[in-house]
Order: sequence, then C-alpha cells, then structure tokens
Amino acid sequence: LAARAANAVSEAYRALRQSATDEAVALRTEIERLEQALRDGEARAATLRAEIAAHPAALDDAARSALLAERDAASATITTARADAAAIRTPDTAGSLPDVAAYRSDAAVRSLVAEREALREELAREMLARPLGNPRLAEIVARLGAIQVALEAEGERIAAGLEAEADRAAARLAEIEERLRDSESAAAAVRALDEVVEKIDADRASLDAALNRQAALGQGTALPTSVRVLAAATVPAAPHWPDVAFLAGLAFVAALAAGIVVVVLRDILTGRAFRRRPFAPLAEMEPPLPAAGRMRRVDGEDAQRAGPAEPTIAPLAGAETSLREVADSIAGRRRIIVTLAEESDAEGRPLAAVALVRALSGRDRTVILVDLQSDGANESAMGEIAELSGFTDLLAGDASFSQAIFRDRRSRAHFIPLGSRPLEPEQLAGERLATLLTALDHTYDHVVIDCPDEAIARMAPPADAALVVSDYGSADPRTVRAVSRVARASDAYVFHLLVEPNRRPPETARAA
Repeated sequence: LAARAANAVSEAYRALRQSATDEAVALRTEIERLEQALRDGEARAATLRAEIAAHPAALDDAARSALLAERDAASATITTARADAAAIRTPDTAGSLPDVAAYRSDAAVRSLVAEREALREELAREMLARPLGNPRLAEIVARLGAIQVALEAEGERIAAGLEAEADRAAARLAEIEERLRDSESAAAAVRALDEVVEKIDADRASLDAALNRQAALGQGTALPTSVRVLAAATVPAAPHWPDVAFLAGLAFVAALAAGIVVVVLRDILTGRAFRRRPFAPLAEMEPPLPAAGRMRRVDGEDAQRAGPAEPTIAPLAGAETSLREVADSIAGRRRIIVTLAEESDAEGRPLAAVALVRALSGRDRTVILVDLQSDGANESAMGEIAELSGFTDLLAGDASFSQAIFRDRRSRAHFIPLGSRPLEPEQLAGERLATLLTALDHTYDHVVIDCPDEAIARMAPPADAALVVSDYGSADPRTVRAVSRVARASDAYVFHLLVEPNRRPPETARAA
C-alpha cells in the first residue's frame, strides 16, 4: 500500500506536466480546425442561399396537406378505375355480374340483368311445366344469349369511360408530384441552410473558448519545476500470507467431499440405492409402412358394398394437391366428362367424379353430377341407396327435373343418378339429350358427367374439359389410349388424374 501511494503521487505529477504540454498542442490544432470549418461553413451557406433563391417558395402545411390529399385521391381513382375496367373486361365464365359499382348502377345494365333474371325464372318454370322439346324453351335460351352479348357491349362502354377517367387522374397526379418535388427541394435547402448556420455559430463559440484557453495557458503554470523522480517504490516478490496454491487445493478437496456426501445421502433417503435394475436390450422397431393408395376405391359393382359414403383423399399431400390443381384449372369450364382408363377398375372404381364435384362446390360454384355409370357407386356415395328416378327416366320422358335431381349429403352439389332403366345407345343419339344438357348448362356453373366408355363418342364432343382417371402414369399405353379416345371425339382440354390402387394381384405387380 505504501509503495502504491508513493508511485501514484509521482505518476500524477508526471501526468499533470504531460497534460499541460499536450493541451497546448491540442489547442493549436483545434484552433486551426475551427478556423477552416468556419471558412467552409460560410461558403456552404452562400451556396444554399443561391439555391433557395432559384427554387419556388416552399409550401406551407395547409397547402402541402391539400396537395397530398389530392394526390392520394388521384392515385385511388387511377387504381379503382383501372381495376374496375379490368374486372368488367374479364370473361364471364360463371354467369355472374362483375362486382363494379359503375357497372351495376348503370341503367342499361340493370334493365338487361332484370330481364335475364326474369327469363331464367321463366325457363325454370317452363322446364317443369312443358316437355323439353317445346319451342318456348328454345326461344328463352336464345334470348338469354342475346342478353349476354348486350351485357358485354355495355361493359366495354363502361370500361372505356373508366380508362379515360384513369388517364385524366394520372395527368393530374404527375402535376401534383412535380409540385411536391419542387416544394420538397426548397424545404430541404432551407433546412440545410439552418443546419449550416447553426454549425457556424457553434464553431465560432468553440473557437472563442479555445482562444481564451490558449491565452490562459500562455500566462504560465503553478506547477513546481524543481521536482525530480529518482526511482519508483518496490514491493516484495511474494506475500507472506495468504498462500494462494494451498488455499485453492484445500477449497477443491472440501467441495469434492461435500458433493460426494450430498449424492450418497440423496440415494439412501430416496431408496434408489437399494433398488435393482435388470438390464434388457431394446427390441428393434419395425419401420412404419408407407401409405397405400391415393383415392378411396369402391370394391365390386354392388352398390350395397360400396364402402364409406364419402369419397376421400388418403393423407398423401400429392393426391390432394393434384385434385386441387385440377379443380382450379377446370373452374372456367362449364361441361366436364370423367372417364376411366382401361383396366383401371380391376380392383374397384375410384370415385373421382364425386370428389371433383365436391371440390368445385367448395369454391362457391353451382355444380351437378350426371351419373351414367351402372354400378350405383356415385349414387350410394352422394345419397341414400334406393330406387331413384334418374337420367334415363328424363330421356324417356317419364320424370321431370324436380323428380330426378337430388342434393349431395356431404356438400352443396346436386346429382342425377342413372335411373331405373339401363342406358341404351339409341337414347344418346336423339335431340332430347342435347336439350337436357343445354338446360343444365344454363342452370349450373359446371355439369360433370361420369361417363362409361360406350358413351364417350356421344358425350365428349360438346364437353369443355375431360378428366381421365388412371392407375398408370401419363406415358403408360393404357393412359395414352384413354386420352386419345377422348381427343378423337372432342376438342376438350384433357386432364390426367393419377390414382394409386389399394392393392394389386402378384401377377399384375410382376407384369408391371
């Protein structure tokens, strides 16, 4: 302690002398820097004053707020007008009106929409009251088409007006942006000038203080000049007490002994030290089997053994994604046929048509499934198993739409079963089939037809899309033949849905 005190006094004296010398040098350097900063600041201030004089005057808060509000209004007008014009010009695939206020409030559009709704209601009543070949039904359908053309023409007129309004707003927006940029430049120059002036004042005050301090140092110092430090005070090489190594070893031994005592007492008090634990090796775990199958299948042709009522997708993300992508792509197409590739029903038919209509109905679409398959699987999946009137009864004229259309018990979709009699080829060749499907097209957004092979030649030509369901890849000859069979009969866009069977006979697996 004595050595530290003596050395501290001598170090403080040397530091004080050195500090006085260093302060004088630092003051000279600081004075030179401040003088140069003042010259640079004055030059910068002169430049900024010339720039402010060359720009228009800056806007006050009220004028700037008004311009900003007008700019936001112009931007909103441009966005809304162009979006509304694009929405009006978007092709109407679902028969609904664009959600645009200018379009819906137009007098001509309201008149046409009211007439269309009245004709649709009349068409529904006439379909229930008259035979489907009645000329009045054809007249109503033709008038509905003419109204659609007129609605498109009115939409183009309104869209052109919205585009013109957007162009005017864009020109005004450019003027406002230019005025705001000029105002911002002027305001930035004023702010910069204020900062430069403030910096000049601060540098001038610092320069005055430095000059005063330099003058005070030049008058002399009160420190004695006859003091000399001959040698620094020393301390013994090693202390007499304490011995650090001995104390550290003693503390380690004490801590180790305390830890052993704590562990032993804990095992004795809890009884764990008196329990015996026999050793047994772990049994090897069988790895979980991969999920088999992508779509639920119906075994056999008997509807009573159709399995669970709701066709579902197994918990493989690939199958759900595939069906979702197909439903999204089909969303703009009105009439769709679903067909199976050859040999795809060897182990039970996948209910792809039922899954598709339910996926479409979940997208706020009106959809109906027309079942032309004879196994009754679709009927048992969507409704009760019973003798129901269906499509063949409609073709024969023995039932009306109200007697043949049923609601799916798992979704908002509708379905028409095959009917009480078998489907004859000559029934698909008459004009009554075209009339029935045309009426369904005008009533529903999507008409999905589960089509057997023998009906493809008649049902495929007017279809907008076709879904080929196959157990095989797209390059397999059986899938290629199924797609070609549809492509030869129709210009419809063909989708391929790959389903994996739940099981295969050993011979089939070896052949594949």
